[in-house]
Amino acid sequence: MYLRRFLYVVLGLLALVVVLVIGVVVYLQFPAGQDFVARRAEGYLRDKLKTEVRLGTFRTDFRHAINFDNVYLADQQRDTLLSVGHLGVSVDIFALLRKQVNIKDVELENGRVRLTRTAPDSVNNYDFIIKAFSDPTAPVDTTSSGLKYDIGRVHLANILFTQNDQVAGSDLRAKLGDLLVNMDEVDVDNSVYKVDNATLRHAAIRMEQTKTAPELDDKKPEEPLTLTFWPE
Repeated sequence: MYLRRFLYVVLGLLALVVVLVIGVVVYLQFPAGQDFVARRAEGYLRDKLKTEVRLGTFRTDFRHAINFDNVYLADQQRDTLLSVGHLGVSVDIFALLRKQVNIKDVELENGRVRLTRTAPDSVNNYDFIIKAFSDPTAPVDTTSSGLKYDIGRVHLANILFTQNDQVAGSDLRAKLGDLLVNMDEVDVDNSVYKVDNATLRHAAIRMEQTKTAPELDDKKPEEPLTLTFWPE
């Protein structure tokens, strides 16, 4: 008698948990649920980074498509560090459980990245992000991630990148009107990035250099950077 009642209670609790999980999953399929997730993430990042963070719209089917619109991140001087009009990623989310990053398509539109490094303290305007999410007492992990990457199409439209480095004396400004890249192979652990084909339109770059590079104490030649291109 008591064992039967106990089993009924356990089964009832399990059924309640299942119903709640299904309810949460169903709720997150609707815009209202996804807006709730975006506002919670927005508040968490604001508290963690101590700066202005905005996640305008977040939409996903929790299987393949992830979309962000009107994303903004300020640095600690309240200047723009990152802004994104639209970011869409087609990714196999369940493959991440198998340590596979399968991204079919990436769309980035109306983006801006603004990097600075001030003198004489050599502080980058993004250092606070690394500090917020790093543990100085944790041991350094020198092992490879073990992730396998399968990256397909990457499309960037109307992207502005600026970098003002007071330490090196360089001021860089680059604009991409339209860049379409089809990747052939990506191996982050071994720094291998092979491009199948790429198309670049309406691009411009300007750089001002006000300081010369310091002489090295070690006069030995450095290892050259090797770039290989395969024409069609």
